[in-house]
Amino acid sequence: MNPSLSTITFLFLVLSSLSGNPQLVAAAQDGVADGVSAVLPLGIDVLAQPDQGATFAVYASMEGMSAPPVAARDPVLSDSLSAGRHFPSPLSFRVTATTLTVSTADLPARIETNIDTVELIKTLRFRLRINNGGLQTERIQPVETRMIGVPADVPYGERIYRVTFQMPRLSPNARLVLEVVSPDGELLSKFPVMLN
Repeated sequence: MNPSLSTITFLFLVLSSLSGNPQLVAAAQDGVADGVSAVLPLGIDVLAQPDQGATFAVYASMEGMSAPPVAARDPVLSDSLSAGRHFPSPLSFRVTATTLTVSTADLPARIETNIDTVELIKTLRFRLRINNGGLQTERIQPVETRMIGVPADVPYGERIYRVTFQMPRLSPNARLVLEVVSPDGELLSKFPVMLN
């Protein structure tokens, strides 16, 4: 099995940033500038529905950014990658809601809803909260929400969504929060996103 170009570039970025060699870091940045696309994990929330006696997890990641996840952990690489960059448009997220693989290590957050858990994870809604600096915050709705994987009419304990937003031009310092909402409007999960 041959490694893909993005895998090779990602490994090169990791190794060059760990080495601290400025020439290698510069070469790695050139690879990023050439359009290597990354999936950036945003986190996981474990939620409990006491009335239903059920627990489920929500995983989120951002797709299509030109910087790999290492950029967030390496200050030299992160500063140079975020300079002059902006969030792409459209911007896509992948969100998985599952009852199948729920970690019991974290104490789940309690949510109050009368919706059956399997129905709830099949009918999630999404919005993106944007703060472009200052006190003003706006929320935008996705231009597309598509369920991928198992079809909605097939009973199953996991649903995967691809959620796409048309983005205004934002500064690299903008703060975004992907919000996962129940069909009746209750905020279930929040996943912060920043370029730097």
